[in-house]
Amino acid sequence: MIFDLVKDFAFVLNALPESHPRRRILKLLDEAIRRDIHFINRHPTTLFQCTWNTCWWYDCPDAAGHYVEPEGGWKEPPPWEQRRGKLFKMLAAWRSQKERGDHGFFWLRALRPPPLPLDSAQRAVLRGHEESVTSVAYSPDGRCIVSGAGDKTVRVWDVNSGAMLAVLLGHTRTTFSAAFSSDGRRIVSGSGDHTVRVWDANSGAMLAVFRGHEGDVLSVNWSSDATRIVSGSDDKTVRVWDANSGAMSAILHGHSANVCSVSFSPDGQRILSGGGYGDNAIRIWDTDSGAELAVLRGHERDVTSVSYSPDGR
Repeated sequence: MIFDLVKDFAFVLNALPESHPRRRILKLLDEAIRRDIHFINRHPTTLFQCTWNTCWWYDCPDAAGHYVEPEGGWKEPPPWEQRRGKLFKMLAAWRSQKERGDHGFFWLRALRPPPLPLDSAQRAVLRGHEESVTSVAYSPDGRCIVSGAGDKTVRVWDVNSGAMLAVLLGHTRTTFSAAFSSDGRRIVSGSGDHTVRVWDANSGAMLAVFRGHEGDVLSVNWSSDATRIVSGSDDKTVRVWDANSGAMSAILHGHSANVCSVSFSPDGQRILSGGGYGDNAIRIWDTDSGAELAVLRGHERDVTSVSYSPDGR
């Protein structure tokens, strides 16, 4: 039910013009609920408590004693000094109504504000993984997020509501990398179990398991036409796979340390890879021949992430 409420907030916010006097309050409430949405989903009776503890402290007078004025001063008056509609007054009114309607009502009130106040750049917090999150990526249409973690799972999330849509099980060790195909229909993941796995993005079914790496698969990515997959491993190799048959079409040797990150060029003709500590190099490869085209040096430690610009330059 809480995810439906967030969808309703999104619908209303999209419909309201920026100048509407209630839009600011609705946006703050939406942000507050999204922060604790997975906790509220498990414990629905905490909706008021979570909302109070985030929203009341946003602009109440007591908040002034808990935040340090930024260097150079406030760019605009802090929320507790602004004269527009007060969020804390709305929460106080809700509390009074709830206490009148439910004489047995009790709740836990936070006596200090949250570390990150409302109206920040953070739009949502997605919780569910039980260990470190090692990889995140958007679907091509921007509606979903895929994540991999140390809990051996791949998870798919709804961007608008924050709901967890699927938990993909199969890897037996940390999932280091996960990515959507360009059409959004499949997901690829790489793991410490030395495998590359392909999943149906809608059903969550495991479609294929690619084996060949002799170490942890640290990075995986799709070609733009979704016909090939590239993977990098701590066995120091980059490998190219046929996404449909699972056949390994190339093994690229050159890195002298683990391969931390891999990426196709937009046209699929080249592959980019980043090497770990001791190698510290970015290498560019010809996809079809496997020839090493260039080595870019300058980093003094592990190259943990590489990516092409959209124009491939």
